This record gives sequence, structure tokens and C-alpha cells, in this order.
Amino acid sequence: MNQNQVESGRAGRTTMGRGVRAVVLAAAVGLVGLPATASAQDRGGDRGGDRPQQRDGARDMGRMFGGMGQQNQIQESDVELMASVLEFDEPQQLLAEELFADLREQRAQLMVEMREQMQELRGEGGRPDREAMEKFRTMAEEAQAKATEMEKVFYEDIKLVLTPEQHENWSEFETSRDRARALRGIGGAVDVSRVFATFVEKHESSLGENDLAGAKALASRFESEIDRQIAERAKLLEQGRPNPGDGGFDRDAMREMLEARREADAKLGEIATRYADSIERTLPDELREAFRFEINRGSLGGMARRGSVVDRVESALKSEDLDDAQKQAVRAIEADMHKQYNALAKEIADMRAQARDRRGQDNGRGGQRGGDREGGNDIRERMQEIETELSTRLRAVLGDGDV
Repeated sequence: MNQNQVESGRAGRTTMGRGVRAVVLAAAVGLVGLPATASAQDRGGDRGGDRPQQRDGARDMGRMFGGMGQQNQIQESDVELMASVLEFDEPQQLLAEELFADLREQRAQLMVEMREQMQELRGEGGRPDREAMEKFRTMAEEAQAKATEMEKVFYEDIKLVLTPEQHENWSEFETSRDRARALRGIGGAVDVSRVFATFVEKHESSLGENDLAGAKALASRFESEIDRQIAERAKLLEQGRPNPGDGGFDRDAMREMLEARREADAKLGEIATRYADSIERTLPDELREAFRFEINRGSLGGMARRGSVVDRVESALKSEDLDDAQKQAVRAIEADMHKQYNALAKEIADMRAQARDRRGQDNGRGGQRGGDREGGNDIRERMQEIETELSTRLRAVLGDGDV
């Protein structure tokens, strides 16, 4: 697949009907296995060529719909998880990225339309009356239905380019996705079993069956316990959610629901932490920092973005062009990278725990947000310092042209 094919497909998806679009995407399966596939450089890096940066509307839609649905909208992490679980090849990965870019643009446009309609309802007074709010509620429900349909179409298009084996594994992806979504909004909590599976793939040459037996059993138990708790949490939240038609806003009911949600989230976080710690203890000493680093990736945000020092270190270790001395030096940088980021992740976890305690003491009114912002700024500055220091060391080993 070359760049002209990508651009043609991108334009076509905005003009062709669903039937024609489906045929084009299905034909893309024929590209699987061909030697000419687009590289990251052909695609313009990790942001879809010269496509301008745009908001994808997911966060704004979450706010507009009461903040409850944002984590259940397709996000970039869901697409990455899909590619990992279903083991996408490069053409499939490219198609998934392009389809997701289209979805983001559609959601952003939907939010622009919603804001314009809301502004019209406000009128010159700047504050909508009851009738305007009822109209807006109806519009919001329609917009949410449109967003749901967009995601349905996204998944339908993805399924057109799956192999029979990938179709069989689709339910595995859905289970992993739902688990990741439930954990997404809980500070630092991750799908421990999925992280462990990825970790084993990276370090299989250093791990024997005896090393993995106990960890595999723990990962399986984690899945059972976390899925059961996720189901209980979903029931709890649904039962406690106030109904707008019950006679207006009930502050006490909302406070009770928020408290129930905090408690349910805390249980999920406790389960994830407990199993991550237990699995780590079963691993050889020399691999524990590496496993903890994989667990911490989610809480460290942009640390693992494409082009970051993490990405460059991992790419360098896969390279066949390095001599033994260079690989040894890069492994030393990787070990320091794991230690420094793990220490930073521990501070982030402590800061989040303190923020949760403050919010709980403040009865859900927000706590000391100014202090949270200051802590966040300090973390970002230190993350940048780590990135700069490790990048300098990596450049010294590889040379300017290889970093």
C-alpha cells in the first residue's frame, strides 16, 4: 500500500456510500502479504501524514453527556489494544489508524454542530430556559445515537479486513477492551493479565516455564476476579443513577452515587494493584523492574508515545545493526529508564491517592485542585528531564543519525 492509495482511501471514505466503501475495504485484504506496505515515515509519523491536529470530541462528548459515557467511547488505546490482541499485520494496522482518524474527525464535527445548536438555544441572554434545556436534551440524545452509530460502522469496517482466525478472537478483544475501559478512569489501574501477556512476548527468551507457571495462574485468577467486580460495579452504578424524570436534581442521590462509584473504583484499583504486585514477586529479580515499567506505562501517559525515548530505546534493541558493545550500553540505558520512570509512577500513584482522599473529605466538591495542578506540573517537568537525560545518553551510543 503506497501513500497515493492511502490518500485515495481517505478521501473516498468521506464521499462513497457504505456499500462501495465496504468493497474498497474488503479489497484491501488482498494487500496482506505484499511487500509494498506503508512505513511510519510514509504515513507522516504517528499522526496520519499532514493531517492537522484535531480534537476528537470524545472528552467533550463525555462532558456533554454527563461525564458517564466518555470512557466507553472508542479511543486510540482501544485501537492499539485491538491491533495487539488480534495481531494485526501492517496493512491492517494502517487501515485501523485511518478509520480511527476518520472517526475522530466525525466526532469533532458532531461536537461543533452541538455547540452551535446550544448557542442558538441560549439566545442573547446567554442562559437557556427550561424549554431550551429540554430541546438540548433531545439534541444530545440524538447526537449520542449518532456517535454510537459511527462506532458501530467503525467496527463493521474493521471486521471486513479480518482473517477467519481474527474473527474467532474478536470476543477476546471485546473482553479485553471492556476490562480496559472499566479500569481506564481509575488512577494507574491496568488490565494486569494483558500487560503480563505482552511482557512475556517481549521477554520470552529470558523466561522459562518454571518462571511463568505461578504468574500465569495469577493472571488467570485476576481476570476472573476483576471481571466479576466490573460486573458488580456496572450494576451498582446503574441502580444508583438518578433519573432526570423523577422531579429534578437530587443532590443527595447524586452524592450517594458518586460515593458508591468511588468505592467501586477503589475495589477495582485494589484488585489490579494486588495482582500486579503478586505477579511481580514470582518473576526473576532481573525482570521485575521491567514488568513494573509495563504496569506503569498507562499512568505515565505520553512517556511511551511514538518517538519518545522509550520508543527509541525499544527500537534500538530490536535493531540488527548494533554491535555487542552498543547493545549492552542501550540495555543499561533501558534499565535506568525503568528505574527512573517506575519511581516517578510511584509518586504519581501517591499523589492520586492523596487527591482521592481530599475529594472524599470534601464530599465530592473537588478538593484542593490548585495543589493537584502544581503536582502535575512538577511531574511533567521531571518527566521531561528524564527524557532529555536518557536521549542524550542514547545519542552518545547510537550517533545523531540513529536517534
